[in-house]
Amino acid sequence: MPPSGAVLVTGGSGLVGAHAVCGLLEPGARVVIFDVAVNEAQLRSLGVLDRATVVRGDVLDLPHLLETVETYRVGTVVHLASFLGQEVNHRPYAGIRLNLLGTVHVLEAARLLRLRRVVFASSSTVLFGALRAGDDRPLTEEAPPSPPSIYATTKLAGEHFGANYAARHGFEFAALRFAALFGPGQVVLKADREQQIAAMIRGALRGEPVEVEWTAGVGELLYMKDAARAVVLAALAERLPHRIYHIGNGALHDGPDVARAIEREIPGAKITVTAGARLLGYPERIPPLDFSRAREELGYEPVYPLERAIPDYIAIARKLAW
Repeated sequence: MPPSGAVLVTGGSGLVGAHAVCGLLEPGARVVIFDVAVNEAQLRSLGVLDRATVVRGDVLDLPHLLETVETYRVGTVVHLASFLGQEVNHRPYAGIRLNLLGTVHVLEAARLLRLRRVVFASSSTVLFGALRAGDDRPLTEEAPPSPPSIYATTKLAGEHFGANYAARHGFEFAALRFAALFGPGQVVLKADREQQIAAMIRGALRGEPVEVEWTAGVGELLYMKDAARAVVLAALAERLPHRIYHIGNGALHDGPDVARAIEREIPGAKITVTAGARLLGYPERIPPLDFSRAREELGYEPVYPLERAIPDYIAIARKLAW
């Protein structure tokens, strides 16, 4: 059922955002894309460019954000705009400014304009600092957070800001902790893990041998379409009983697993994967997320395991003429 009021999606033309917009439009929601760098080609390829309202805007510009929310009678904000892990490490001041102040601006809009709900894109990395080697038990929402990087710290702070704003000012808030995301899109904006997967697929499609240093170890790979589906479910849910939801698929993979999946889909592909340095200092092996809460309360169910995600990724890459 479409929500009351429009849904504004910050970062709405990005990897997850564009597919979330597509999903929000299906039940008839009015959608406003609020993005500082609108990827019109991606939106056009999904058939949503002319079906959603597109506003070129920066979440750091609070007056413009407030004006947009008020003009289009927004009731729910999906906040996806942020700097990624490596970018925050390279440019900590800029990353902290966008990830923290941008989130506070969204929450201020919810407070001042009495919005119904804010859905916030968080990260499973908020848990990585407390992980112990050899423990593969799925991580529940009750696991103690211990962010091991500046990026993870900004995400955990966003969760706390959101929960406290919501409790004090009477709107709903949910943080979706995504496992490691991947999917086709602008390589320059991707995490190293995503760039490595993109390099494997690009080289295989060109018929070229590929050598990749895999820096992500063993962990859960979440395809963008599953993440986008979770966003849609959280935005449209009748109610949100909790404020944190884990979004994963329960399967652990590494670089060689990805390479083998690509080689199965592209005959003759030759991909060599070697172990690279752990760039962000995260553990070599990361347990999967327990997403039973999202399954029970949001109706979330992953439909893109690696063996289905890779063929879909390749099909999109071919369409984009990589």
